[in-house]
Amino acid sequence: MVNGSEAEYEWKENKICLKAESLSEGYNRITVKVRGADGIVRTMKPWEVNVKPKTSTLVSQRTSQKPKGTRLLQSLRRLWNLIRAIAEIQNQTTRYLRALCRK
Repeated sequence: MVNGSEAEYEWKENKICLKAESLSEGYNRITVKVRGADGIVRTMKPWEVNVKPKTSTLVSQRTSQKPKGTRLLQSLRRLWNLIRAIAEIQNQTTRYLRALCRK
């Protein structure tokens, strides 16, 4: 994206709309609008969009082989999985926007 430019993207499959704005050098704002089954359009942050994260086979194998441990360890595992899911959503959003910018 060029500094100061703004791009509006159309609805994809009548469910999601992305709008990207270049605010200043190195800073971008992404607005995601999602139309729910009830027909209401909601504005969400990209990490609030319901995207199923890919499960890591390494994490899945480790947790299935070892006992669950303390509640603290369980909480830390859940937190780690949430952080990975957020990073994956951000990567997917970036790839989607780059693909749209190429068109």
